[in-house]
Amino acid sequence: MSPQELITPILTVTGAPLATAPSLAVEVAWHGMRAVVTAPGAPHGAAVDIRRKAALSTTSLLVAPITLDEEGRARVLIRDPEDEGAAVFLVVLDPKGNVIAQETTSVGARL
Repeated sequence: MSPQELITPILTVTGAPLATAPSLAVEVAWHGMRAVVTAPGAPHGAAVDIRRKAALSTTSLLVAPITLDEEGRARVLIRDPEDEGAAVFLVVLDPKGNVIAQETTSVGARL
């Protein structure tokens, strides 16, 4: 037997731990078809959107995402009364349009 036939290599592969973004607390308070969204700690230039499917911008109920102010707040109006009661996702978008947080809610939900 040759040495190649007697040796069994053992490989151990390790990777760096995955970087995770800190969680972002998102709150929504409905007043009829208007919502006040609060996302303190959101990055500068972040925006919010209301969608039927969180990852699909084409399912938005808004004309365009609404930019959060300096305190991380935004006011949103759902125009179509047919959407009242619909189960939706409130998503927070980074300045590049990537979803960085999401919360489920119902349009016009009473707390």
